Amino acid sequence: TIDDPYRDTRIFDFVGEELDNVSRKCTSCTIIVDNFSFFLNLNVSRGLKEWLLIKLYNTSKFLKNLIYIYVMKDVHPPEISNLVIDVSDVVFDLDVEKIGDKVYRRLSIPKIRGKTSFVDTFRYYVREGVVIDTSRDIA
Repeated sequence: TIDDPYRDTRIFDFVGEELDNVSRKCTSCTIIVDNFSFFLNLNVSRGLKEWLLIKLYNTSKFLKNLIYIYVMKDVHPPEISNLVIDVSDVVFDLDVEKIGDKVYRRLSIPKIRGKTSFVDTFRYYVREGVVIDTSRDIA
């Protein structure tokens, strides 16, 4: 990869301008940032990463709508991961584990701003939608 802080900074500038455009033109937009880890891995200051995260948060409040950001787990320094969690209103933790020939998908919600988070982990399946498995394993 090419290490170019100027180019990386321009990426943040571009996204900031596009968020401003969305705020001016859209009244009922849902924004999905897949993959926010891309931005967290760019060669820019922590302050610029914080700026983009706060800009996304403020844009969601201005639009009175949701912004979903996808961040890969366990690949960023703890201070960056904690920043994302602190700013987020809700955190969904998705995990996939393969045991033998079975794949287990788990969902937990460790943070809901202003409410008690769920301590349980739910298994889920993706079929014609998302199906929460409410059965319990019997050992």
